[in-house]
Amino acid sequence: MLPEVAALYAATFVEPPYLRTPESIRAFTGDTLYRHASYPEYTLVVARDEGGRFAGFAYGYAGARGQYWTNMVTGLVDTGTAEHWNLGRHREVAEVALAPWARGSGLGRRVVTTLMEQAPPGTTHLLSAHEDATPARTLYESLGFQSFARTGSYLIMGRRP
Repeated sequence: MLPEVAALYAATFVEPPYLRTPESIRAFTGDTLYRHASYPEYTLVVARDEGGRFAGFAYGYAGARGQYWTNMVTGLVDTGTAEHWNLGRHREVAEVALAPWARGSGLGRRVVTTLMEQAPPGTTHLLSAHEDATPARTLYESLGFQSFARTGSYLIMGRRP
């Protein structure tokens, strides 16, 4: 399953507005993706069309102090904000991607919602989204995510129970 995820990630995140470099794509698909799969409470949700064709995915895991993303976000906010968003006790929605032919079909909402439903009740979910009004950001906002910090061109967004 992870090779399909890696291939779709590579195809998706070289596009605007992300424009990831070939080096960063290789680092993600060769290391980061597999490291994330070893994190506590790692969950992968995939979507396929009626014919079984791989259409997209969302994955996440339990965020914890010591993880790169959690530490980075903690450094961006004050203590009260970190406590409000349960940093270190949250569930990170790490990556979401859909094949171009599957976008706009409701599959993105389905994989993200399914991923969140698999977390324990009362879980705060966090993610990052490009600041441009991409369909992904619009989806997250429609699911109740709110921006509370930024790093570069990315917003840090959270959804409390």
